[in-house]
Amino acid sequence: MLANLTRPWILLTGDSNWRKVFKLLTEQLANETQAVRYAHETMPKSTWDARWFDDDAVFDTKSGRHFRVSLRFMWNSTKRLELWNSDGNSIVWTNQILLCGHKDPRLAALFSCVQHRHPDFSDEIWSSGPHALVFAHGLWSLPHNRSCEETGPLLKSLITRAGGQAPKIVRWASNFLISAHPVITNRDIEHDRACQRSQAQTLKLPFMDLGTYVRARVDVGNGDFHMKEHAARRVIKALLKDIAPECFG
Repeated sequence: MLANLTRPWILLTGDSNWRKVFKLLTEQLANETQAVRYAHETMPKSTWDARWFDDDAVFDTKSGRHFRVSLRFMWNSTKRLELWNSDGNSIVWTNQILLCGHKDPRLAALFSCVQHRHPDFSDEIWSSGPHALVFAHGLWSLPHNRSCEETGPLLKSLITRAGGQAPKIVRWASNFLISAHPVITNRDIEHDRACQRSQAQTLKLPFMDLGTYVRARVDVGNGDFHMKEHAARRVIKALLKDIAPECFG
């Protein structure tokens, strides 16, 4: 049970594929706990597309303990990491739930953000930060080589600044090959993964290759760039065994 961790909190970042992982994981955990509170249930109505918003879930166990799973949506991983690195507090960024968007969701360069505050997700219990950070820059950062030139150094800086409060487990997750996308090709993704693997080795950032769990012709929808549910569940199983083996080993 995640509630038994010293810091009972898993923080995920990524695109819509990671939103699927977050959704399936929190639904799975909700079946094993007494109650769950989602951040999206407390958010104000917005004209922006909520698919680009962050989300959070706090679970209450029958024994009175709590644990948390968070999603930070990476519509621009560079801007997000720059924002996190600019804060004076080394881990305050972990609690920042942002609602980002624009009246035209195609204009990501013009996205602006507002912070969503709610006591369930800013309680003192979360002040020590998450046990695990799984950082995926996602497809929104392609084909701009951000995993090669920007994401890696910024992520490394973030972890270094956190010092002893840094997540115990950090994984830099890759993209995976897809069936189709309006703009991005598998050549872009292959280049991105190769660069990311190299940067991860140089910066000593543990690399999680999603290509191990998600195969383009089997695990991705035809003409799509989203992993199928069975593949997302495979990622969840591997993830939990990796970051919390004492709970799911």
